[in-house]
Amino acid sequence: PQGNTGGNGASGTGSWGQALSISGTQESGFFGASLSRRMVGPTSMIGIGATGELGQTGRLYVYQGADAVLAQTITPTGEDVSAFGRSHAFASASEGTTPNQGYLGVSYAQAGVGKVDIYRESSELANDYTFLQTITDGSSSLYGATVQAYGTDFMVGDPLFSNQGAVYFYQFNFESGIFTKSQTLSASNIATNDHFGKSLDFSDSLAMIGSNGN
Repeated sequence: PQGNTGGNGASGTGSWGQALSISGTQESGFFGASLSRRMVGPTSMIGIGATGELGQTGRLYVYQGADAVLAQTITPTGEDVSAFGRSHAFASASEGTTPNQGYLGVSYAQAGVGKVDIYRESSELANDYTFLQTITDGSSSLYGATVQAYGTDFMVGDPLFSNQGAVYFYQFNFESGIFTKSQTLSASNIATNDHFGKSLDFSDSLAMIGSNGN
């Protein structure tokens, strides 16, 4: 949603203003614990995590359009799942005759192991994300503490990997139709308790990764 000049909840000389508000339904389901967005032309897709819902299992809500209409609620499957939706990101790829094919990566923990489930949009703006695959390095419960996407790629942070941290880079394979890990990133001077990967962002040629290290 775009801000309106002089709208409620804003002050100062900038042009930001509150356009709308989206509320959760459970107290406290930690609705809004995480946010992500994808633009398809002029239409926005918004992901909102609610990690405390379903008895701390968590779930993710997907909204569409300027009025943020609820398009889908994604609930995890399996046992011993927690904090589903703690981090998430939208990716996209053009497949055959389908432009801007959407993908959504959602992080959670299961039995002490961090995982990211990737969902595939059935078609452009179909409001229907279905499960595609699970990616995990299986190293710590915080694998997936940070998830970001750019174009057809995902980056996933694990700030507890080997008590130092790591970031994993996944690319979409157009032949197999799934995401595969192509690189593991680490700092050249990484040390114990650096928590490398506790935050991250990237583009096609630059990645910024947070760490406790100097």
